[in-house]
Amino acid sequence: MTSAGLTPLPGGARADAEAVLAQLRALRAADRDDSFELLLVDGVTALCRATGGMLLRLPRAAAIGADVQAEVRVRQGLDEADVPELLSWAQDVAGRALERGFATESRGGSNLLVVRVTGLGAPTLLLLDIPSRERGQINELVLRARLVADLATPGGGSGGGDALLNALEIVVDVMRERRFGAAALALVNGIAAHLGAAAVALGWQDVDYVRVQAISHLDRFERKTENVQLLEAAFEEALDQRADIAFPGEDASLVTVATERLQRGLGYESVHSMPLRTSGETLDVVLLVAGTPDALDPSRLERVSFALQLLLPWLDNLRRSDRPFHERWLASARDAIGGVVGLDNVGRKVVAIILAGVLLFVLLGTWPHRIEASAELRTDSTRIVSAPYDSFLEDVLVTSGDEIAAGATLGRLDVQDLYLQESEVRADIRRYEAEADRARADGLLADVEIAMARRAQSLARLERVLYLLEQSEIRAPFTGIVVEGERSELLGRPVQQGDRIFRLARVEGLYAVVRVPERDIRFVEGAGRGELRLLSQPDRTVRFSIDTLIPVAQVEGQSGNFFLLKVSLDSAPEEWWRPGMAGMARIDAGRANIAWLLTHRLLDTLRTRFWWW
Repeated sequence: MTSAGLTPLPGGARADAEAVLAQLRALRAADRDDSFELLLVDGVTALCRATGGMLLRLPRAAAIGADVQAEVRVRQGLDEADVPELLSWAQDVAGRALERGFATESRGGSNLLVVRVTGLGAPTLLLLDIPSRERGQINELVLRARLVADLATPGGGSGGGDALLNALEIVVDVMRERRFGAAALALVNGIAAHLGAAAVALGWQDVDYVRVQAISHLDRFERKTENVQLLEAAFEEALDQRADIAFPGEDASLVTVATERLQRGLGYESVHSMPLRTSGETLDVVLLVAGTPDALDPSRLERVSFALQLLLPWLDNLRRSDRPFHERWLASARDAIGGVVGLDNVGRKVVAIILAGVLLFVLLGTWPHRIEASAELRTDSTRIVSAPYDSFLEDVLVTSGDEIAAGATLGRLDVQDLYLQESEVRADIRRYEAEADRARADGLLADVEIAMARRAQSLARLERVLYLLEQSEIRAPFTGIVVEGERSELLGRPVQQGDRIFRLARVEGLYAVVRVPERDIRFVEGAGRGELRLLSQPDRTVRFSIDTLIPVAQVEGQSGNFFLLKVSLDSAPEEWWRPGMAGMARIDAGRANIAWLLTHRLLDTLRTRFWWW
């Protein structure tokens, strides 16, 4: 039969299963000409729900992993512009595909499936462009592609072409059913017909025991009968050893007591049990086949087991959804509890438990509520030193931060003008004394009195000048610290009488002034307590108690309104403390819910902005 009479499937990847199987069945007997390759690509593309496919032929001497140029034999459903990118992509995975028989890879939103095709002479690869929506079913699509990858081989590969297509027909028949019992019965009946076996039974682990789910050619069966119990014992034996068990068999390392009892009790020539995986590494399904040795040929059983991997996840989901509501609920609860207390994914569970504990602690726990505010050391023992007369500072001996003793010279004012004034006044005194003597000699008593009065006036001026000369040296009124007055700024500066030059403070009677933002003042209690840390030594904590709350808001630039608290320090002043030192204060406001502490400022902001809602 030639392939010239066959046509591509209508709808490509959207063709129904019957049409796909019909074409693959026809291809099995068709000649291996050029149109065969096109129809093969078309059929596998539809079978695997791919958007397009491409058949590549490699040089016969191509080695695995070698950088070789592939020949594009057939292209189906792919744009010409996509071919170079797919060829480059296939070059990266060709080695894996030749070695393992298939390879998959994802890049961006695309998925590439490469399958090694046998029976076409030179090494041949089939590239399938799998859409992103089928990414979750990629394992099933790999199995489908591998089932027909040797269709071009004479006889259809191991087991023949009929084995391939009949296995696919079993899959189609089973997936037509919507109830688990009917699907399981269709499966065992299809396998029995496909292998020519006397009986096929399907067992499924339920909690800790494997129960019979379906027996070929039996719509109903009693679970308490001896035959069913023999089947379940054989299921348990295979599942416990996690290995295929054949009786009679050559593997003496396996325990076959239950399988042998089943074989003898039911009179079968051969019995073969196959544990199967439904997901991951979990073995909870057993397929048991009984019949003649020819029906239980290992290669045919292997092909059946391979095809069943397509059905088991679907059957598992169908079985779970087909149970009564109370059983589904109990199973879900059991799975959830097992997922929590099981030994798998321990790291994730530990992280989840920690996060859950933190969340509960945040929602239900409490934490000390502390209000943060800026603070400053102050003292009431301060003195302003001002200029005694108009002059300029000739010399400045101290600067801010210097410690000074009582009577120490802080600075000197220029006295040149005072010396000139003193000379003038003394000259006036001598002149008035001479005028008085002359008037006394002339007998002019009135002029004598006038001259003496003017002399007395000059003497008073002299006393003032001498007093100002004494004040030209600015001295400290007490022992303390210079808190205002920078030498570099004051030296040579003109001053007028009363201008402030220095500010002195005693290191005694220190207290702190705390600036509390207006939004937090409602949490401050009159007799509250707190702690202070100065910026100059932040590792030291000083406790304090609130003395006075000034009930008038102050304004400070862009910081907004704040209230002043006068607080007394519990510790005696230390030597390094200075008035004017700044720091941060935290005022105790009791305990509050942690979630509220984390969100109350955001909530207050939202209430302020959207109060009109």
